[in-house]
Amino acid sequence: MQCNRFVRFVILSALSAGLLPAQQAQPKGRIITIPGRGIYYDDPSGMISLPSTVTAPWSQGNIKEFLSIGRTKSFIEVPGASAALAIPNPRPTFYVSGYAAGTRLYLVRSTEKQDYRLIPMKYSSDFSESASVPREYLTDLDVQALAPGLLSVTPRSDLKPGEYVILTAVNNEYRAIQLCFEFSVQTPAPLPPITN
Repeated sequence: MQCNRFVRFVILSALSAGLLPAQQAQPKGRIITIPGRGIYYDDPSGMISLPSTVTAPWSQGNIKEFLSIGRTKSFIEVPGASAALAIPNPRPTFYVSGYAAGTRLYLVRSTEKQDYRLIPMKYSSDFSESASVPREYLTDLDVQALAPGLLSVTPRSDLKPGEYVILTAVNNEYRAIQLCFEFSVQTPAPLPPITN
């Protein structure tokens, strides 16, 4: 009977020691619970999963490209005129679960069209490379590894109201296929007039 208690004590101690580094890595002593792989917005009411779409760049040819005197325009189309998740915070924090620390993440503002959102892309002159987002459409991110398989991601500057996606490749073998995690930043509500 005492042997069983000792074995239980040793097993629980080992498990607690194994969990301790992950808990210490959480920001400000806060324990973050993520339900599964994906990207989550840290809302005051709890973690909210960003809706995602699997997509790939499309090419739009024209007569200049046909005559080899111009370049093909490439883009990603995200279905829907706007994201299902609208957030009020211009500098949100996201938690990325299930991706390695070296995963490339890109925060891109998309252009609203009639029934979809457009993300411009460009192809490298090196055929081994896949399409990428031009630098002028990207927002710099602060990415921090909190624990194995858990990253925090925050824009370095406030986001203007509009439609955004966080892009990442599905995996290294299929770099052209992108996962788009979408959200929009709401226009701030006007302040009430000051009355005397």
